[in-house]
Amino acid sequence: MGATWGEGGPVQQGPDGSWWRWEAASGRWVPTPPPVGAPAIPPPPPPRYAFRPIDGVGRAVAVLLALTVAVAAAAVLSDLVHIRLIGRILSGQVVGRAEARVSDRRQQAIAGVELLLMLATGIVFLAWFRRAYENAESFGVSGLRYSAGWAVGAWFVPVLNLIRPMQIADDVVRASDAPGEEWKVAPPPAVVHWWWAAWLAANIVAWGSRWVGRSDDLAALRARTELLLVSELLLAAAGVLAIIVVSRTTAAQEQRAVSARTAPSWLR
Repeated sequence: MGATWGEGGPVQQGPDGSWWRWEAASGRWVPTPPPVGAPAIPPPPPPRYAFRPIDGVGRAVAVLLALTVAVAAAAVLSDLVHIRLIGRILSGQVVGRAEARVSDRRQQAIAGVELLLMLATGIVFLAWFRRAYENAESFGVSGLRYSAGWAVGAWFVPVLNLIRPMQIADDVVRASDAPGEEWKVAPPPAVVHWWWAAWLAANIVAWGSRWVGRSDDLAALRARTELLLVSELLLAAAGVLAIIVVSRTTAAQEQRAVSARTAPSWLR
């Protein structure tokens, strides 16, 4: 609706039935009683979810993702050393049992730390992801493709988990960035798609490495380690992109919450 002139300055009614007056002194719209004789608009039903602060869990996810990237980088360096060691053996050089044992144990230790860290990151990330989806609904947007329950469930359904989490992330980022219904026509966030592509590729390469040759074949072991190195590089890239997605969405939602305390989105 367009603004009309009321007592004390221009006033405007929003689609939720509330009335707002422009306060020149503060330079913002403030709630005001409706003008005499103004038609009433029934307020819309409240959103299913109330906004919950997301910055704390967002920071926790970002820290865990950064640690995951660091461990992936360490795994890349370890893989390079292990590949070189195997190459020396294949070329006929004498390698002591102690050196080979140290390399194997280092590889196993890094893999164990990485697994535990990924489990912890996954749990905290899913908590953030669901809260971010619920917060998007709390802003009054409509047309989100799936329910908040899918923000967690989509990761565990075979085949669907290849695409649906990315679709949900796409909706969350756009609905957090754009006010009102503008998110529906906002361009898809490229960073989400790059993150998802890197994450899928890392998992596909890691899975494929298991099928390379026999476990007692040194040439096959080197090929598997090379594939794992590629997987770690992709995992590190996915971690960096995920940090961008989480940080961007968290900041956007917190800013939307601050703005909502002074005026609804249709006045911003």
